[in-house]
Amino acid sequence: MMKILHTSDWHIGQQFYNHDRAEEHLAFFVWLAEMVKAHQPDALLVSGDVFHTGMPSAASRKLYTDSLLKLHEACREMQIIVTAGNHDSSSFLEADGNLWDLARVKVVGHFMRPEDHVIRVMRGEEIVGYVVALPHSYPQNIPVLVDGAERADRLGAFAKEAVSGIAQDGLPVVLMAHTTVSGFDFSEKLESVGTIDTVTLDSFGEGFDYMALGHIHMPQSVVDGSRMARYCGTPIPIGFSEDFGHSVSLVSLSQRGELPVVEELAFEGTVPVKTVPFHPVGLDETLDYIAKHPFSEKTYVRVQISSKTYLPMDSADRVAKAVAEAGGLYCLIKLVRTDEQSDASTVSSMDVSELREADPLDIACRYYQEKHHLELGDELKEMLKQVCEDLKA
Repeated sequence: MMKILHTSDWHIGQQFYNHDRAEEHLAFFVWLAEMVKAHQPDALLVSGDVFHTGMPSAASRKLYTDSLLKLHEACREMQIIVTAGNHDSSSFLEADGNLWDLARVKVVGHFMRPEDHVIRVMRGEEIVGYVVALPHSYPQNIPVLVDGAERADRLGAFAKEAVSGIAQDGLPVVLMAHTTVSGFDFSEKLESVGTIDTVTLDSFGEGFDYMALGHIHMPQSVVDGSRMARYCGTPIPIGFSEDFGHSVSLVSLSQRGELPVVEELAFEGTVPVKTVPFHPVGLDETLDYIAKHPFSEKTYVRVQISSKTYLPMDSADRVAKAVAEAGGLYCLIKLVRTDEQSDASTVSSMDVSELREADPLDIACRYYQEKHHLELGDELKEMLKQVCEDLKA
């Protein structure tokens, strides 16, 4: 029996619309250490996006190192495995790799030889299972194991090669990856997914029992025969679409070829996110709504306002004051245009995080439609698509 705690997408250092989240992350790490102490897992897996940016602040780095050491103290025999996500700097994460070995922490930021990604999980002198730890990488950056292999197939081919080298001893195998796998519901997370390529579960082949995924922020699983692939989700909400429960996953694996058992350990210390009012109305009606519906707890607030024209210059100040008086933490106004030629899907109604993470081609199409009230032609779409592909190559 191998027992693991699966977590991902910490996003340490995120500034949430000028609100510092260090206190929330600290609360999560204190709670996570309690979970480690209570459950004594054989391994703690962090499937990418440790930090929110590739160059985290000194305070964020200290919170990370202090927290990993406390997790190690909570269970000294536990193996901690950290992989890089698309938000992370692989080189930065790996810089202190030799020192982390002293605390049973293995950091994987870059692709190496397939066999070098196989980590034996030990309980004393006994091997209890294996973890194949793969960092995030764009398809063009993954080593080509077979000449002529399509870019979309490289991650799966690399995983197959690594898994194939594991001893046939019946012990369970876990595969870590930070990518978008088809078959999951991530419709509510498109603003955080960006343009990362999607791969199929079948492309990873057989030979593993549990796939510990990161990148999609909503907890969910897909079962395929005796194996399971799972996104454990974020410990705290990263955007306004994430008004769902947040947790880490406690996974028990008996032996190779048996379906793992998953228990969600809910983290209740999050600061909730809320968009008000649910149906956007005008500025004055919105201010009246906020005054009549105070917040029962500390809450990040996005305010929706509908308007045919631009809002007055002092709108943000008035809304921020109203939210503060109602006990909330003001973040931004989401303007929903109500004129005949535009709707809630236009560029002007997108918030900063949506604009930053959206597909560039989609942004271009929306902008053209809003500017000229016409659909972008197929020829122009194809040209822009090719430019985007060339930039990613």
